Amino acid sequence: MTYENVFINNLTNRVNIKNGIKFALYNSTMKKTDILVIHLFLMFASSCLLAVGWENKGYFTLKNIDGREIFSDPDGSTFYSIGMVYAYGPENPELKIKLTPEKVINDLEIIKEHSFNTLNLYGDLFLDSILPWCDKNKMAVYFRTKYAEENFPDFLDPAFFDKVKKYYDEFYKKINNHHCVLAIDMDQRWMLADADWSGTLHGSKLKIGDKTLSYLPNWLKDKYNSIDVLNKIWNKNYLDFNDVLKDEEIIKAEAIGLKPYRLDLVLFSNWSINSFLQKLTTYMKFLNPNYLITYTTELPEVFLFPLSTKQNSGIDFISPVHYNSDAHFNRDWIAAAKLIFQSKFHYDLQNLTVYISETGFRTDPLSQTPPAMMYASSKLRDKEHQAEMYLREMTLLNALPFISGWGYFKFYDKWFEGDFGYINDDVSLKPISKTGKILNKKLPINLKQEKEPIVWIYYPQYAFSSNYASSKQYQTLVLLLENEYLKKYETIINNLLRSLDSPSDENIKKPLNELVSDFDRLWLPFKFTDTIPNDDKPIILAGRSLEVISLSDREKLKNKKTITLGEIGKQDEGYNKTDDWYLEILGINTKELKDKYQTHPLPFDYSFSNNEIICNSCNTHFIISKTADDNLCYLKCMKQKIDIADDYYTKIHFLIASSSSDYCEKISLLYQDRTIEQRYFAPTIPSYLEKPNFGHLGLVEKVNYQTVYITHLDISCNIMKKLDAIILPDNEEIYLFAVSFNNSGKVNNSYVEINFGDDRIKGSSPWVFLLDNITEKNYNILARFGNGYPAVIQTNDARHTAFLYDALTWDSKNDEISREIESQSNILLQLIK
Repeated sequence: MTYENVFINNLTNRVNIKNGIKFALYNSTMKKTDILVIHLFLMFASSCLLAVGWENKGYFTLKNIDGREIFSDPDGSTFYSIGMVYAYGPENPELKIKLTPEKVINDLEIIKEHSFNTLNLYGDLFLDSILPWCDKNKMAVYFRTKYAEENFPDFLDPAFFDKVKKYYDEFYKKINNHHCVLAIDMDQRWMLADADWSGTLHGSKLKIGDKTLSYLPNWLKDKYNSIDVLNKIWNKNYLDFNDVLKDEEIIKAEAIGLKPYRLDLVLFSNWSINSFLQKLTTYMKFLNPNYLITYTTELPEVFLFPLSTKQNSGIDFISPVHYNSDAHFNRDWIAAAKLIFQSKFHYDLQNLTVYISETGFRTDPLSQTPPAMMYASSKLRDKEHQAEMYLREMTLLNALPFISGWGYFKFYDKWFEGDFGYINDDVSLKPISKTGKILNKKLPINLKQEKEPIVWIYYPQYAFSSNYASSKQYQTLVLLLENEYLKKYETIINNLLRSLDSPSDENIKKPLNELVSDFDRLWLPFKFTDTIPNDDKPIILAGRSLEVISLSDREKLKNKKTITLGEIGKQDEGYNKTDDWYLEILGINTKELKDKYQTHPLPFDYSFSNNEIICNSCNTHFIISKTADDNLCYLKCMKQKIDIADDYYTKIHFLIASSSSDYCEKISLLYQDRTIEQRYFAPTIPSYLEKPNFGHLGLVEKVNYQTVYITHLDISCNIMKKLDAIILPDNEEIYLFAVSFNNSGKVNNSYVEINFGDDRIKGSSPWVFLLDNITEKNYNILARFGNGYPAVIQTNDARHTAFLYDALTWDSKNDEISREIESQSNILLQLIK
């Protein structure tokens, strides 16, 4: 083959890559003059093709299409980002080859061939080669920048800010005048890494640097004006606001705990980070006003992270990282709920469009023993399942109108943590990359604005002052709200899975378009809000964070329509003791419930007088019997059977002690259905001569000038069964002084049955509140437990509804009631619609 022919074929291949045009160029019968004409034509065509990039055009912006915010590229066209996270070559030391610009550009060609339009770039190597290529090839670049190494820096220290400025001075010199820059991400999540990655707890440590802390007195003065007001709220005796900096309880504390000042310290911490971000964003816009700016966040509602908005920090959009843990994978991959919750929480409360900067799945935790499944989970060593999860998540991402793009993590394997890679290190294709090659180019974009919400989910900023996060509950809440759409989503996904073996435009594009069109038809529009809305739409109060409800909100919410799913309002934001608001709002006097008890006359060993005293121990009443000479009566446990009035009981309370060392003994519970359950007196029954290490102290008595101790222990009952009798342990060293039975109140970790119309729901619940049938009914009963007691109740005016069991918490246990999505969705949707 002649030189001219080789040149033509190579040029043809380049044109084919650019346009997908197929040429039959080389023919042995062609004349040399024909070849020269084609040669010149292709040179002209190639130059035209190479000129269609983004050089000397506009910049990426965010535009609003009928209320839906999305990217606009330098040409002014709508741009939905489909990104590939790229950290340069293979990371495995055994396979790592010397990186060159040519090798990187070859990787970019492969990324583009898989229909990715964005490079999510870690690092800044070879930018003088990468950025011109991206400009020409219309490949957007999303930069992940790391401007500081330390965790919890002193954000308001001028020296720290100068250091960050120098970093971005150098960085902008490398990227300026390139139009392919989608955004610059100030990846600062690791600097705030005091987070509970399980999504259960809020961070308990606020590491505020000395320079930042110096702003605290003025911040408090601006908020409270008077030191007397602060003293009253914090329960302090400061002379002026500067005294706060002398208070070692605050400035030396390892953890802030549930203290009256907790909320203010959380808000101050967020204010200081926002102040830094605002200053930094202003500086970056000064360096180049054309580039969009964002930051990476982790675990919304878990992280004590600022709810930054465009108004208070200058951020253009928000960029959460999304991974599923093993717990979510066990949801049979309607774990889409986690993705929906995390993105919607950001979108609603920060009033910013969402870009999922990282998401991915691994199949092989290479270096972990035992295998690490704490995040990015798919079936172990199952690359086909990884591909299935890619199909599920990426189709959903494109259907959600509050998301403007995503980046898959990552191109090559993260070898020291597992098999994350989109392709193998030798550039051969995995199942996930074959799926992506079919899928990526056909993904439709949902450009429709989400409809106006028909229900609100209330999340005030002070909820961050709770010890607990609500992530688990909110993920399940999404499943209940969007059950109808997610069922259709599952049907479409299953059809797509069958189509991947023989893909065509018809069997791929049609179901993908259905996912978008069905969103508008089946999606139940909801919205998170941090203020109480003025309308009369239902407000959902859910999750453990809302165990804290402010005193002012309690009054406002009385006049609204509320649905409580959880123990809402157990305390206010100042951690004063309050009654359970979720019961109070229904007109239930919780004090009266706590006073309800049944005592049982015990068959004591000897006679005693009728002198009786009442002992209050942990809100439980006991009747303590005494002998004529004022000694306490007791019963030696010798396997006695004690018959009691048949009823559904929550707990049995004992005042008990042993004559010598600690004992670990069981009691038998006999139910009406003739079943027997055994429970331990947990953790032990301590000696009456020693102050108990566990349990609640019931009584302290003086006997012959010696102090003796009696311990209060309680045992939970099966609340779905009527209790007939108890059988005491067979141990004469154990003395029983009193016994009391509760048939109302809170029970932990109980198995329940619930009847709602034709629906029958069964499963274990982390907590249940049992209202006995004697309670005055100021409410309607919408659903009942299997024992006939109320399970879901509503005020007579239908304005306030409360679930008396935990319908939301999902901990990956097989018998959890939160798995009953269909039935519980029916209950909730009837309350909303």
